[in-house]
Amino acid sequence: MKMAEAMERAFGSKPEELLAAIGPSIGPCCYEVDQPVAEAFAAKMDWRPENFIKNGGNGKYMLNLWEANRRALLCAGLLPERISIAELCTQCHADLLYSHRASGGKRGGLAAFFALKEASACQN
Repeated sequence: MKMAEAMERAFGSKPEELLAAIGPSIGPCCYEVDQPVAEAFAAKMDWRPENFIKNGGNGKYMLNLWEANRRALLCAGLLPERISIAELCTQCHADLLYSHRASGGKRGGLAAFFALKEASACQN
């Protein structure tokens, strides 16, 4: 929410005009958390946490960060069709991407660069 507010102040951006991408990260298949973390996310009741927290038993929960982040963006005013999720789990694909959990803490970093091109004045 703070990002959308800062962009509105700095650039006059409207949240409904923003594009957002949630890149590769640990997926809901692999992100296990303990009860305090699950409870902190569940406190966001307006986000409908039942859609991104699943009880894994033994005091452990599977957390879908992709969905939690999507819901945060929606709360900031972004439109659902303007949010893209890579749905690429870094732990499942540790051969392609760095994963803190898969590597036992030996990791690198991920970065992305985006640019929008202006439409050409000459249309064929």
